[in-house]
Amino acid sequence: MIESDGDDANDILSGDNAIVEFTRLSDGTVYPKLAYTIAPEVGGSDTITAGDGRNIILGGSHNDQITGGNGSESDIIIGDNGLVRFVEDVLVEARTTDFAFGGDDIIVAGQGSDYVIGGASNDTIDADDPNAPDSSADYIIGDDGYALFTDTGLITEISTQAPELGGTDTIDAGNGPDVILGGSERDYINTISGENNSVTVGRIDTYRDVILGDNGTAVFDVASGESRLQSIFSTAYNLGGSDIIWSGNGSDIVIGGSGSDEILTHSSGEHPD
Repeated sequence: MIESDGDDANDILSGDNAIVEFTRLSDGTVYPKLAYTIAPEVGGSDTITAGDGRNIILGGSHNDQITGGNGSESDIIIGDNGLVRFVEDVLVEARTTDFAFGGDDIIVAGQGSDYVIGGASNDTIDADDPNAPDSSADYIIGDDGYALFTDTGLITEISTQAPELGGTDTIDAGNGPDVILGGSERDYINTISGENNSVTVGRIDTYRDVILGDNGTAVFDVASGESRLQSIFSTAYNLGGSDIIWSGNGSDIVIGGSGSDEILTHSSGEHPD
């Protein structure tokens, strides 16, 4: 068990074996340069609870339970094995590695604009807090994938990878203008903020969500000083699943991908089975 709850510092947490490399600037300042998991064949089932700062979490192999911080800082959570790279303490890359060693992870992202990559196998990803609606944008990949950022921290691209090793994921993004790539297999994707599989009055997501049920890539334009979605497109066309996607109100963009998908873009009634 790893717990940094109550700590508002910026933490790097790994559930299994890992290496963190550092760089020293000319003024003596030391920053993390690279952090990555190793020896995936000997990982275990971990419980990781992060504090309220900016958290970088690598779950490692097997079935992990990961809870991000409730502060306004962004959490970067990789459910399985992965790698993160920095330039002077600014995250510029996060990706999964060792694709064959994933687990069935339970990931609760918490408050803030979070970046979650579930990894292989059947993951449950929850970026919605029914008691404290979070209107920040979340970027979620259900299976293996990567996220790239500028040296000022703006996201430029997210994409799935290793589509042949996808799992059946449950993704609950809640409020905010979220971008979700489900990955392979049959996924359940919900972007409405609510409780107990029904929509609560006053808790309807009116933001624009962008959802791709299967494999794909989303590219962002940062010329304005903000990350704005430029394009989203499907990849690995023959490896999709029959997804259930519930997007609610808002001017949403939904691409089901391969398979016999069920897509609902209204916000009343019970969730589909």
